Amino acid sequence: MAETADEKAGLSVIWQAFLARLFEIADGGDQRIYAVMDGVRFGGLPSRLSAAGLSHRPLYRQAGMDTAVVLGGPWLVSLSMAPPAPVSQNAADHSAEPGDEELAALAERLSAEMAEAVANGDESGGGMLPADEIDRPERVRSRIEALLELVEDKPGVVFWIGDRSMAEEEIYRHLRGINRILLPLERDAVAGSALSGASAEGEIALAAGEPDQEASSIDADGDGKERYEAVVFRHADPNVIMQVFPTLSPEQVARLMGPAEQIFFAPAAEWGGSIKRGRRPQDVAAEKGMLRLTRLTIEAIGESRLQASRHRRVAVFRRSAPHLLQDMDDREALIFMERHEMQARAHGLKTERGFFQWTYLMGASDGKFIESADIRAHLKGGNADARLNDMMRLMANAAKEGIRA
Repeated sequence: MAETADEKAGLSVIWQAFLARLFEIADGGDQRIYAVMDGVRFGGLPSRLSAAGLSHRPLYRQAGMDTAVVLGGPWLVSLSMAPPAPVSQNAADHSAEPGDEELAALAERLSAEMAEAVANGDESGGGMLPADEIDRPERVRSRIEALLELVEDKPGVVFWIGDRSMAEEEIYRHLRGINRILLPLERDAVAGSALSGASAEGEIALAAGEPDQEASSIDADGDGKERYEAVVFRHADPNVIMQVFPTLSPEQVARLMGPAEQIFFAPAAEWGGSIKRGRRPQDVAAEKGMLRLTRLTIEAIGESRLQASRHRRVAVFRRSAPHLLQDMDDREALIFMERHEMQARAHGLKTERGFFQWTYLMGASDGKFIESADIRAHLKGGNADARLNDMMRLMANAAKEGIRA
C-alpha cells in the first residue's frame, strides 16, 4: 500500500497538506508539475538538487564574473519527467574514430541497454529515447517528496502546474520572460525585496533579462504621460507572489501565468501562511509584452506590506511586551498598531524600527510620551527615526545605571 502524505515524517502540517495536494495532481497523470526555487534561500542548491536526483536548470544566465548571481537566482526543477540519464561510460570511451565493427557492437550494446530500460518501465530507454512524456505517478510523487524535504518548510518554492502540452522549454522561456517586469518610472519606492530597480543591480539585471527586453526597459504608455522601468521580479519567492498576485488585473494574471494553469505556494505566516493557489483566468487575453504593473497596483502592494509589518509588530509585542496588548484580540491589536503608526508618521517617523519604538513608548506611557514639549522639539530637529533611537538608547542606559545604583 502506498504511503500517504500524512505519514511522511519530518514535514510540518502545512507541508504535509502541500504534499497531499501535489500527490493528487501527480496521480491524475495528465498534468505537468514544475517547481521554481529561490536560490538565495538555499546554500548550494544545484548540488543539493543533484544529490536528490532532481532535474534542474537556472533561470538566470551568467552575465559577468560573479557566479553567485546565478546560484542565488531562481531555479527551474522538472518533477513530472524523468531526468536525462548520463551517457554510458562505455559509449564515451572512444577517443579515436570507431570502425564499422566497433560501431555495430556499440549499437548492439546501446540497443540492449535501451530495451532493458524500457522493459523496466523507463519510457526514455535510459535517456536514449525522447523523455518528454509524463512519468509514472509513483516516480513523480517520489520527486515531489524529495523536493519538499529539501525545502525544509522555507518559503522558497512556487509550483507551476499545466497540462501535458506544457513542455519544459516552454515554461523555461516564460519564466525567463518574467524575471523582469515593468514599473512606473516615477513612483514611490516599494520597500523590501519584492521589486528592485535595475539601475542598482548590475549583473543581476543582465543575468535575469532577455536581450530583446532591453529596448522596452523604458517604455511609454502611448500618450507619453507614463514611463516605465524594467526591474527584477523575484517570482520564486512565495512572499513576493503573495504581495503581487492579488493586485493584478485578469489580463495581468494571464500574462504572469503564461502556459501554466495554476500555481501553488506557501508564504510566511505574516503573509497569510498556509497553501495559496493562483489560477489562470479563462477566456482572458494576456497583456502583451513584458508584465507591467500600474501605479494602483504599486499602491496596493504597498498597503499589503504595511499590513504585514503590523502583523510582525503584533507578534513581537505578544512575545516581548504582552502587557501592552492585554485583552486585545488580533483585530484590536492591529488597530492599535495602525493608530500609533499614523501618529508616528505625523511626527516624522518613517521606518519599521521607529514605528515599533514609538508604539512601545506611547503604550507604556499611556500616551503621555509625546506630551513633553522637549521630546516634540527633539523629534523635529532632524532625522526623527535616528533621534527617537537615540532617546531609546539613553533611556535604556539610564535604566541600567539605576539598576546598578
